[in-house]
Amino acid sequence: MQQISQQTGAAVPGSSTIVVKSMTLRSIVLRFIALRQSAIVQIFGAILLGMIMLYGVGFASIDLAHNAAHDGRHAVAFPCH
Repeated sequence: MQQISQQTGAAVPGSSTIVVKSMTLRSIVLRFIALRQSAIVQIFGAILLGMIMLYGVGFASIDLAHNAAHDGRHAVAFPCH
């Protein structure tokens, strides 16, 4: 195995170990925060979309809701007849 330089990321000739560039605590925390914020935004978006859909169907007439579902089945090539 060859040693990898931390400055350049290139292999150092004549070495037999691999040195992995370590992550700093700051970079780990920043990555965790970014992933957590992304998950929060996705969850909030899904809840908001679900509420909008329930509100729309709840106040729609029966025929309108049925026709919308029927058209949706046709849009994804689902046989319904």
